[in-house]
This record gives sequence, structure tokens and C-alpha cells, in this order.
Amino acid sequence: MATPPTSRDALESDPRLPPTALSSRLVSLAPRLAAWVTLGTAAAVLIGWTLDNDVLKRVLPGFVAMNPATAVAFLCAGGALLLAARQRLRAASLTLAALACAIGLVKLAGLLLGWAPGVDELLFPEAVERTLGTGGPNRMAPNTALALTALGANLALLYRPDRTRWLRAALALVTMLLALLALLGYLYAVAEFSGLARFVPMALHTATLFLVLALGALSVAPTDPFPSLVLSARSGGTLARRFLPAALLLPIAAGYVRLLGQKAGFYETEFGLSLFVVVIILCFTGLAWAYAVALNRADRERDIAERERQAAAERLAELERLKQVNQFKTNLLNTASHELNTPLTPLKLQVHLLRSPQTGPLTERQRRAVDVLDRNILRLSLLVQDVLDVARLQGGTLPLHRQPVDFNRIVLEAVESFQEQADQKGIKLETRAEGERVLDLDGQRITQVVFNLLSNALKFTPPGGTILVETGRVGEEGVIRVRDTGMGLTPSQMSRLFQPFSQVHDTMQETRSGAGLGLYICKGIVEQHGGRITVASPGPGKGATFEVSLPGPPSGGP
Repeated sequence: MATPPTSRDALESDPRLPPTALSSRLVSLAPRLAAWVTLGTAAAVLIGWTLDNDVLKRVLPGFVAMNPATAVAFLCAGGALLLAARQRLRAASLTLAALACAIGLVKLAGLLLGWAPGVDELLFPEAVERTLGTGGPNRMAPNTALALTALGANLALLYRPDRTRWLRAALALVTMLLALLALLGYLYAVAEFSGLARFVPMALHTATLFLVLALGALSVAPTDPFPSLVLSARSGGTLARRFLPAALLLPIAAGYVRLLGQKAGFYETEFGLSLFVVVIILCFTGLAWAYAVALNRADRERDIAERERQAAAERLAELERLKQVNQFKTNLLNTASHELNTPLTPLKLQVHLLRSPQTGPLTERQRRAVDVLDRNILRLSLLVQDVLDVARLQGGTLPLHRQPVDFNRIVLEAVESFQEQADQKGIKLETRAEGERVLDLDGQRITQVVFNLLSNALKFTPPGGTILVETGRVGEEGVIRVRDTGMGLTPSQMSRLFQPFSQVHDTMQETRSGAGLGLYICKGIVEQHGGRITVASPGPGKGATFEVSLPGPPSGGP
């Protein structure tokens, strides 16, 4: 069963009609408000006929009274609109709309065929005969009958919204035009606008109710052509809401002022007409200018928004491209590391065989060659392992095998591994550790961090320098500090120190070469443990201090 699209949800679901907050409220309230105003006014008119009260029948003394049949038709139309707005009792709503239409249609048929159907005298016949309009008994005006027919047909068609949009809009506009002509006739005292020569004119409150009901009927179906344009949040809707009231009210006001001036004798008809035309030109020129400026401003804002949208789309596309490149790089590093690791294993085996007694003694020259080969295989193995770790860190797949370990012991064992190298360089390597402390760590990865920090310290500390490795506790955290008296760092160098492939001492690159991955890997390992790594340096030539903080609480130790 079809129902009229009266709810706010129906308005908001139409893709052609993005509603404003104000338009949503109007669509929700206008039909109900129009219906209740009509029902109240029509009921007051019928009470006026019952009590013979001219104020309720005519509104103002000397004005035309609303015919009782017209009041009954308005009760039917108001009830039909109210039920349609609430989407209830479809059959009752259609019946009431058909009754309102039938009253107007019967009256029109009587006028056209020259017979008296008696619809005007169904209620209060004697009072109707006594209540004169203009030159005779109170009868329903032809324009009232035509408006009732159009309005009743409009309300009856509300339940066929898709097929009858344009027809309903045309019927509502006919009703509004007839009502507006009658109201202008009263305003300008032009009898031909409110009725035909030998007929009672349309009553003032009759014309007002027709206008109210037509607007309410348009609001019941907000997806129809005219209301959808006026209520739209797009530029056309904004222009219509701002321009239409001015287009309707300004000429009416200007014409009325011009008429008052002419009646007061301030000017003749020709001058008044010319003045009216000039005022209308000025008003509409001003409106057109104001709306042109507003549309230009809206276009500028739309252009800015479009440029921002395009820039955001380009940034998003670039981010996606960089994400793909980064993923490709990670995959490439993973593949390259694995492929490079494969030939290193037989190379290590061959070096081991060359040094074994089964191959026989080596000459001094051969021994040095094997040592060089062994060192470079080890260096390449470490580089491949670093590249593989970088790929795992960036892909979030670096494995950690946590278990309770003696935090101090793994640090001291790492330091012992570098003691011989420090002695050969003439560097004093010292340790300062507290008692046994057990933390939940991946011991192998933390050893890797200490190895990298000590390797860097030895690399950049000159002979005669000192490296101090300390372990301790700050709150619940375990802390490792590696202090050296080496080359030191500038603030600029410290800011990029933990970036991959960073070389902060370019002038020493030949003698202290490296891939620039060690500290990046240290940072990743420490952060995966939930810790942090920092660096501090007083400046170039004054050494540096690296501090690693690992989360606790310790599960043992003092």
C-alpha cells in the first residue's frame, strides 16, 4: 500500500534532495500546522453560522461571509491533510479529500449547466438566504468551487506520489493562484480578483485557508518538483528560498504603497505607474546583485573545497603508493637477505675445511688469505642479518622469545667479548653493575643491542679513551648505559642517529664504514620490549652516552 512521503526520513533519504535542518523541520510541521489552522477556522465559521455571529462568519464587518458548505469542505480537506501528514487511516483520508473535491465539483457543474444543486443551502438555508454577500444571498463563489475541486484532487492523489508528481504540483499551484488573486483583490479593492461580476466573491478567510492548505499539501510530498527545489540544501534551493519571498512580497508592497499615494492625491496615475516600475526595477536589480554576489562566494568556497578534496585525494594516493613501495622494499629485503644467506653457509664450511688439519699445513700467505676471507664472510653474514632484521622490524614480524634472564649477566658477557678488541686499540673498557637482576627479556636480542652499542663506542673512541658500561635500576625499569670519551655528537647528528642507513660521521666513513643499520635495529628491539633508547652528548669531541631502559618490574634481585 502506497503512503505519502511525509516523514523527515523520506526527505533525508531522497538523493536528489539533501535537506537543511530548517527544511526538515518545515516539512515535518507545515502540513500539521496547516491542517489544524484550517480545522479551527472552519469550525469557528460553522459556530458563527449556528450562533449567527458575524465576526466568526465574516472576520471583519462588511466582508463576505464564508458559506457553510465551504466550511464543511474545509473541514474535510483539513482532516484529509492531517491524516496524510500522520500517515494514518488512508481510506478515511481519501474519503475526506473526495468529499471536499465533490463539493466543489458539484457547484462547478451547477454553474456550467445552469442548474442549482442546492449545495450552498444544505446547512442553515434560511440564514444563507438572509446573509447577503454582494448583491444577493450568500452563495459559493465560482473561484471557490474551482479551488476546492483542485485542492481536493491534490489531496486525493497524495497516495500515488511517483505517478502524479507534476499533476499534484499543478493542482496546488492553481489553488494558490486563485487564493492569491482573491487576497490581492481585497488588498487593492479590485472586485474582479476576488469574484466574478454577478457572483458573491471569495471570502477573505476562504482565500487565506486555500493558500495555507495548498502550502501544506506541497509540504506533505517533499520529493515533488517544486518543494524539492525550494527545500533543497543545494545552491538552487538556497536561491529559491531567498528569492521567492522577495519576488512575491516586494511587488505587492510596492503596488500597495503606490496605490495609497495615488488615492491620497500625491501623484497622477501615469506618475504612480512609472514610480512603481522604477521601484520594481531597483528592487529586483538589488536582489539579483545580492544573489549574484552570494553565488559567487558559494562558487569560490566550492572551488576551494574541491581543490582541498583533490589535494587530499592526491595525498592519499601518494600515501598508498609509498605504502606499496615500502611493502615492496620490505619484501625485497626479506628475499635478498634469505638469498644472500644461502651461499654464505658453504663458504663458511670451506673456510673451516681450509683450517682443519685434514687439508694439510698452510703457508703464511695462504693463512692470511684465509683470515681475510673469514673476516669478510663474517662481515657479510652480519650485514645480511642486519638487513633481515630491518625487514622484520618494518614488517612487524621480528620474533621475540622472552624468558627470565639475568639482566646483568648478559651485559657483562657481551662486554667480555669486546675486551680483547679494546685492549688492542688501547681503550680502557670498564663495567659497573649492581647485583643479580632477573628480567623477562629476549636475552639474545638484548645481547645484540649491547654488541651494537659497544661496537659503535669502540669504533668512534680514539686510543687512550675510556668506555664505561653500567647496569642499574630506575624505578621499576632496568637500565643499561654505555658512556664513551669518543668523537661526540652534534644535536643535528643525534636527531637522525636512529634512522636506517644513517651515517653521522661522514668524514670518518672510510676508516669506520658501516651500513648504518645497527642503531636503528637497537631502537626497534628495545621498543618491541616496551622500552626506549636515548642518546646524549655534550658536543663534538666530548663523547656520548647511550641509555637503554627496559620495563620491569624485576622478578628477582634486590
